[in-house]
Amino acid sequence: MPQAFTSPKSTTTTVIGCANALGNSIPLFFVFKGKRCNPDLMKGGCTGAAGTLSETGWSNGEVFRHYLEHHFLSFAKPTPSSNQLILLIYDGHTSHNRPETIKWAREHEIVLFVLPAHSSHLLQPLDVAISGPFKKHYYSECSQFLSRHMGQNITKYNICTLACRAYLKALTPANIQSGFRKTGIYLLKTDVNQPEKM
Repeated sequence: MPQAFTSPKSTTTTVIGCANALGNSIPLFFVFKGKRCNPDLMKGGCTGAAGTLSETGWSNGEVFRHYLEHHFLSFAKPTPSSNQLILLIYDGHTSHNRPETIKWAREHEIVLFVLPAHSSHLLQPLDVAISGPFKKHYYSECSQFLSRHMGQNITKYNICTLACRAYLKALTPANIQSGFRKTGIYLLKTDVNQPEKM
């Protein structure tokens, strides 16, 4: 569930969320625009939240690999010695499908499944059931922040705190499970998304 937010100075920050059909979620991962890491960017984040930098603030092939290797795997693997396969369903740009990333994922028992283009509104559980509530809670957190800090702008140093609060409110087990049900992924339903909806 990558989401992008823009501050008044048009600085983009991408947030990546992830959850499973049981209703469990992985802490947020942030992609800040910049070249030098500043620990203040992560102040106020929820437990386990992490981040990295890119020149644009958007995810790319390097960021995706970093996310998988240093964030996703540590939360998604039941135990370090587990040989249980992990299916990661995501909507991704072609830069996220590099051969070396696919090879690395296979070696770590992760099956990467990229959704067809322009289908995430129907097939991606977090887009279907979480994106709307997340945005609503995020904008509410922004509104409360601006009310408490009259005359201040929201900067990239506030995004981690605000997004983490919204994430924890939006990613309830019930909401997450609803997304997997509505997309027909779990419990499996083959008649949920008919071709005419695509």
